Amino acid sequence: MTDAALLIHLTAIAVAVAAVGLLPRISRDTVPFGVRVPPERVGAPEVAAATRAFVLSVLATGALAAVASLLLWPVLPAGAATGTAGALLAAGLAACYARAHRAVRRAKAQGDWYAGLRQGVAADTSLRTAPLPFPWLGALPSLLVTAATAAVGAVLYPGLPDRLVTAVVYRGEDVEYTTAATTPVIAFAPVFFQAVMVAVLLLLLRLTLRARPDGDASRPRENADRHRRFLRIWARSVLVAALLSAVALGGLALLFWTGTMAGAGPAAAALVAVPTLLSGLVPLGVAVRIGQGGWRLRADARDGAGTGLVQQDDDRFWHLGGLVYVNRRAPGLLVPKRAGGFGWTVNLGHPAAWAVLGAVALAVAVPLTLGLLGVVDLGGSDFYGWKFEPGAE
Repeated sequence: MTDAALLIHLTAIAVAVAAVGLLPRISRDTVPFGVRVPPERVGAPEVAAATRAFVLSVLATGALAAVASLLLWPVLPAGAATGTAGALLAAGLAACYARAHRAVRRAKAQGDWYAGLRQGVAADTSLRTAPLPFPWLGALPSLLVTAATAAVGAVLYPGLPDRLVTAVVYRGEDVEYTTAATTPVIAFAPVFFQAVMVAVLLLLLRLTLRARPDGDASRPRENADRHRRFLRIWARSVLVAALLSAVALGGLALLFWTGTMAGAGPAAAALVAVPTLLSGLVPLGVAVRIGQGGWRLRADARDGAGTGLVQQDDDRFWHLGGLVYVNRRAPGLLVPKRAGGFGWTVNLGHPAAWAVLGAVALAVAVPLTLGLLGVVDLGGSDFYGWKFEPGAE
């Protein structure tokens, strides 16, 4: 199974390189690499050159990470080889983006691209007065799958064996099984994760339906209409991702309870892995097709000749290459991402942002602390699924 583990690792590298390489296509054309530029500079030679250099450097970084993996895999343990190659890949991709960001920002400053332009800010107040309703009907399938999984588990639980196979580890040519005593906590852990995953995705959807869009002072009506179309498409993609996640974890639970996990091998893993993979590919495909905030979508509303304004240059509120937003005067907790992908990020200038970050930190710190104290076992028995490791030659 060494070859299978290496293939999975190389596939992960390819997926990461593809996702990062697509960022210029996903990001709004007026914020290339996290830098706000006026509309007439969207096709500037400096932006085009930075984009070409970015794509080539990302591909080169991915190739180097793959070569490093092939060289490290035979001489290091699986975890060390994967971690080292992954760290090199992450550092290289971050450097590629930082270089492109600096190139565009330097060209903007040297050319004084906003000189003589009238800047303004546009806000769509209709999102408050007439917000899009939450699609409860679309959320129903993922909720039903979760409820059905819990019901099946309740029926099967009395007949489960004393110990359950929680993990199948392929180490070289050998197959090892990890088991745990059958308790409600162990048996229903997949259902718990299933419910949490669905709840988090639905909560994310609820919050983002009310989040403010990225403004366009030059054509506010078109931007507002485009944003509403985007929200409808975004809602459908999140609901599909929630359903696929629920199906994947429900399938894992059934394999777990019936003992099929131990007998079916990689074929059973694929039944869970495929919907899991699709749950991530669906939003990515939508992002590539319509762009961040739906900027590639056609708008039915028209602004005629436009307002004569350009969106305000707000680079001063964005830090770390457009990844971090801090604006104490902005009322919204969530703002559209400028860099790093599709969706929204937290306004660290909002008081509630620190409560959210504190809750996330607490959710991570508590299990780790309990594990260090020996109260909770963080390894082995609570790993549900399949694991591939190189074996000793």
